[in-house]
This record gives sequence, C-alpha cells and structure tokens, in this order.
Amino acid sequence: MVFDVPLAPPKPRNIIKNYETRHPKCPTNQGCLLMLQYGLRQWGGGVQSSLRKFTSGTPLASRGNGPHGGTPKIHIIHDEDRYVQPLLREMSKRGVQFEEWNLNSTMPSRIFDMSKTPPSGVFYNRISACGCSDHKDVPQLARGTLMWLQQHRRRIVNGPESITMTASKMEMQIALKQAGIVTPQSIACFDLVQIVEAANSFEGRRFMLEPNRRELGRGVAQFYSVAELKEHLLSGQFVRSADNITIVQEYIKSKAPYINRVEFVGGNLLYGMHVDVSRGWDRLIPGQPVDLKHPTKFSPEADLTQEPVPIYQVLPDFDHPILSKYEEFMDKHGIDIASFEFAEDAFGNTVTFDVDICSTYNAPAEYRAQVPKAGVKATTDYLSRLVELERPIQGTQHARSQKLQDPNPPPVVPLKAKEYLVADGGMGRELRLRAPDLVSNTTWSANVLVENPSLVKEVHIDFIKSGAQVITANNYACTPQFLGKGGIEDQLDTLLHKAMQLVCEAREEAGVPGVQIIASLPPLNESYRSDLVPNIDDMMPTYEHIVSILDQYPIDIILCETMSSKEEAYAAASAASKSSKKVWVSWTLRDDLSGRLRSGDTVTEAYEKIEGLPVSAFLFNCCVPEAIEIALPVLMQLTTKPVGAMPNCFAPLPTDWTLNGIHGFREIRQDMRPIDYAGYMRGWVDKGASIVGGCCGIGPGHIQVMADDLRDKNVTSVDVPY
Repeated sequence: MVFDVPLAPPKPRNIIKNYETRHPKCPTNQGCLLMLQYGLRQWGGGVQSSLRKFTSGTPLASRGNGPHGGTPKIHIIHDEDRYVQPLLREMSKRGVQFEEWNLNSTMPSRIFDMSKTPPSGVFYNRISACGCSDHKDVPQLARGTLMWLQQHRRRIVNGPESITMTASKMEMQIALKQAGIVTPQSIACFDLVQIVEAANSFEGRRFMLEPNRRELGRGVAQFYSVAELKEHLLSGQFVRSADNITIVQEYIKSKAPYINRVEFVGGNLLYGMHVDVSRGWDRLIPGQPVDLKHPTKFSPEADLTQEPVPIYQVLPDFDHPILSKYEEFMDKHGIDIASFEFAEDAFGNTVTFDVDICSTYNAPAEYRAQVPKAGVKATTDYLSRLVELERPIQGTQHARSQKLQDPNPPPVVPLKAKEYLVADGGMGRELRLRAPDLVSNTTWSANVLVENPSLVKEVHIDFIKSGAQVITANNYACTPQFLGKGGIEDQLDTLLHKAMQLVCEAREEAGVPGVQIIASLPPLNESYRSDLVPNIDDMMPTYEHIVSILDQYPIDIILCETMSSKEEAYAAASAASKSSKKVWVSWTLRDDLSGRLRSGDTVTEAYEKIEGLPVSAFLFNCCVPEAIEIALPVLMQLTTKPVGAMPNCFAPLPTDWTLNGIHGFREIRQDMRPIDYAGYMRGWVDKGASIVGGCCGIGPGHIQVMADDLRDKNVTSVDVPY
C-alpha cells in the first residue's frame, strides 16, 4: 500500500481492514499492526489516535534500543505525588521502565530545554485540575511541555487540548457542548457582584457555586436561595478560584440516588461506577465538607443497624447511550485515558458534569466487584503496548512471530509466601453495636466493664474465632482524665484490673493456641486532638502508673496507640519501655491525605523521636485507610522492624472533634464493608506490612473476611515474634 502524505489520511478502520485482507496468512495480527503503526506513526495524527483502539492485546516483548540512542520508556507527567503512587507501584512491580516528570510549581523535577530534542518514549499526561497555590501555574508549563513534545512527534497520551479542559471548568463545558453533550446551565463570573447577579437567574431553584479551578473540592457549595449565597460570600468561607473565575451552575438532581462515573483507558470503556450522593456531594468531591445547613435524612445511628450500601459500586458490564459520544469526544481532543461523570435528571436528560484526565481509581470498589482488570493495571498495559510500538523493528516478521509464540516460555517461579500477623478490630464500636445504651459519649467503653463484663469477654472471643492472633484489652478509656468525664476517675485501678482479667480469661476460654494479648496505652485526654496533649513531664506519672498495673498480668504487648503527636508517642513509649513487655507504637494520621500525624509532624519526625527506645513494631491506627496508603511506604523506608496498619471506618473527622462534643459519634463509612477492608489489607501485606488489624468500626466480620482472604492468597500467618 502506498500512502500519499499530502493527502488526508484514510480512515484507520479501512486501513486495518484492507491490510489484514491482503495478508490472510500473517502468523500474528499483532505483527501486522505493529508494522503498520510504525509506518504511519509520523503521518496523520488522526490515524495514530484511532489506532489505539486496535492495540489491546498482550504487551509485546522488548525488541532492542529506541531511536535517538536511548531505550524508549514511559514518561509520566504529573503534578501530585500522592495520586500517581499506585500507578508507579504497579509499574515497578512489573519491571516497566518509567520516569516521573513532576511539574509542581514549587518543586519541579525537571528543567526543559526547548532547543533540545526530548527523549524517546511515550508521554502520559495526567496533570490535575488543582488550583491551589502550589499548582496554579502548572497548566501553562504543562501545555508548553506537551507542545514541545508534539513538535518532535512524540507519542502523547492525553494531548495539549486536555490541559485546557483540566485547567478550566468553563472551557471544559464549552468543549462538551460543542460535541453535543448536555452540561448543566452555567454562568462564569469574575467578581462578587456578578456572582449574585448570576444567582438571581436561578431564583426558586437550587444552584451550585464552583471555582473554575478548584482545590480538591474546596469552594464547591450548593444553595437554596440568593440570601444563603450572600451570607456565604460574607462569611469568609468563599473560596476564590486560582484564575478568579467562579462558576454559578444549576443543581442537577439525579433521578437515582447516585451519579455515574465511567473510566476509559486507551479510548475504550474500562468499567462504569455508581457513586452514592444521597448523603451529600462530599461523597463525590474529595475534600468537600458535609453540608451542615441542609442535613440529609440519613442518621449515623442507622449505619450501625442497617445493611450498609457502598458509596462506590464498580459495574464491569456498564452500558449507556452516552458512551459513544464520550468516545468521539476523546478521539477529537486527543484524550486516551480519562473519566466522565454524569447523571440522569428527573426528565430523563443525561447531564455531564466533569471530565477528568487524572483518574484515581477506587481500589476497594474494584476489589469488591472483582473486575477483570483494575485501573492501574489496565493503564500500565496500555502504556506498555504504546512504548513497544516506539521501538525500532528488528529481524524478520517470521522471527518476531516465533518470539511472540515461544512454545517454551520460561518457567513461572512461585512467589514466596508473605508473612503477616492478624490483630483484632475495635472494641468500643463493637460493644456499642451490641449494647447501645452501655457505651456513652463520656466514659466510652469503660462503663461496660462494670455493667456487662461478660459482653466484653464475648467480643474478645468472637475476634479470636474470626482469626485474630492478637486481641486488645478493653482499657482504652481507662485514664484519669477520661473517666473523670463520667465522675468515676476514682475507679481507674479497679477498671484496669478488670479489663486485664477479662482479656486473659477470654484467651483461655477461646481455646485457640498461640493467641497473644495487647494492653492499650492510649491518649490521656481526647483521641486525635494533638492540641490537647499535655507536656511530656505531665504525662509521664500517669502513664507509668497505668503501666505498673498492666505489667502485673500475663499480657504480651503494650501498644501505645492513637498517638497524635511525636511528644505523646515518646511519653507513652518511654513509660511502656520500663515494663517487662514488648512495646509497639501506633500513630494516628490526618484525614487530609497529607501523610502527617494529627499534630502536623511528619512520619519521619515522629519515628526519629522514639528511634532510641526499645520499640518492637511501628503502626498506624484509627485513621482513614487512604491516609495510611500515603504514610505506610514512608514508614517502611525508615525501619527494618515490623510495620502495620489498623484503620478505622469513620468518615473524616472535624479537627475540633471530641467524644462528648457537638459532633458526637462519627458516621460509619459505607464503602468499608468487610470485602472493602480486606482489599486494603491485602494490598498492604503485598507491599510489606506484617501486622494488620482494625480500629473503630472494624468488627469480627471484617477480621474474618480479611483473614480468610489472606489465607487463600499465598500468605502465611505467623506467631508474634516481635
């Protein structure tokens, strides 16, 4: 076939069809497609864009060095480390060559010399929409970088046009409308007067306020009236966009209690997802605070008694008429990997809200749905295929086909079984589930030691029967300050002794060999409140007194848990190290995914503070699993000792939370059912965590599913050596 370059390229589907027809004896279609794409690569962007739909087979084997004297690799262009980590881990695990290009304006990893030729390879653009101060100039740098790559005919995944839509909600909606895709009625405003004027056009209807470039959902709010809007604008809570453009947008009420999110990789649908928004748009937009002015009808108490419905439900066989328009939109704008969010309103109209080229896949939801291929795996496969097509073709077609069809592939070496230790879950929430009247917002679970001690023992035994190899005494609330809220601080010693007796009896009565016991050394005041932590000298006498009682019993470990600052952990660990027991330390992390302790201390600072103490293991507990995802790799790099994780399943906590305060008992997340929880634990064990358990809201059911899953997946449980 001869290609006349000055002419417009023929339709790619016809090329493929004609080529395959003229070569009916080709031993492998992949070889033909490879040769065809290699010849067309520098001709007709539309051909190259559309050919991605035909490169969905198994990644090809490596075939020598790339052009320009270097081996082509995958270059990942991004501006946010935490969102790209799952992809980098997947590529590292599979030995895929890659290089990060972090364009964050405060710490760019590269300086671009536009007079030089860029390296060979595939360039995956996943610049986020974040408009915070550290990222406000990223789109300009990214757009210029992509144009430079485009000038040198590099293969770009998500080309320069995608940056325009990422950096501007306004331009995104215009592009969608031009493609015949319905979007909400929106008005772009530049100042407060214009915002109020625009809102008047929605009078009588709910409307939304959204920065043209938002910062992790900050600034997104809904209003029922213009009066509410004016109050908001004067309250100091109004968030300006990085470009000073604010979008006033109609509120679209979905006829279902969810909106739809669809994920595309390589221009093809990967899967769909239902995102439950019945409890507020904060479920959809990370960082958006719950709407306290317009509370939903859902009660946090109901979460403890009703069958939970997951917030994120992945649908592998999702289908909808709008999908073909999304595919055309991606093809037109040079977008390969993206997600779209849409809903159907009460009149049956399909309304699209967002396009996102920085997909952050929900791993627990994928795990629960048992999708054939998870997001990061599909992305890695797609990028690997593209980078293979950038390598020069060597050898004959027959030789290549023989290599692809090697009848004697190298033997598969079985993975070495990983070792882990299963700890129990949260005692207090489990007691409250079984006896709501006995667990109060003053003395928490300590009251049950007096009113129904047999129930405490029952929960211990249930955790053991569920697979826990380590159980934790119910002494978390046994501190003078905590008991003082209920006027029973004088019962401190009595309750500590009672908690130790019950946990030891439960171990004996369960009849399961090898179970060991943790005694808790908790925060002395409120959990999570680093601002309420006393100074070290004031904490030491109380901690030493508690340790003196714990040390009288045949327990195995003293766990300094839910430590919110490096000083709190140091005081507790110093006191615990004076006992005859092993000492573990567990910190609690912020819910903002910063990877820091509640105090703002980094993990490194917290570790270095207690590095000189005889601590046997280091963990994170009682925080959202997403925060642990960020911090756990950091901790693993700091120590060779065992590390672990025991997340809770709370919604994110207000920074001023107290147990007996206005926020009260926290809502249980609907996307942390036992199978979701097991997905996190399995991933952490794979990455090297050796202690896995749970905290508040994680019950025996969670532990059993997790223990069964690990037992079935080439993982070996061990006795406690730490």
